[in-house]
Amino acid sequence: MEIFDNLSKPSIETCLK
Repeated sequence: MEIFDNLSKPSIETCLK
């Protein structure tokens, strides 16, 4: 998850939301 956050922060935020 941390790696993904670094690669694409917006993507993770959207996934969480």
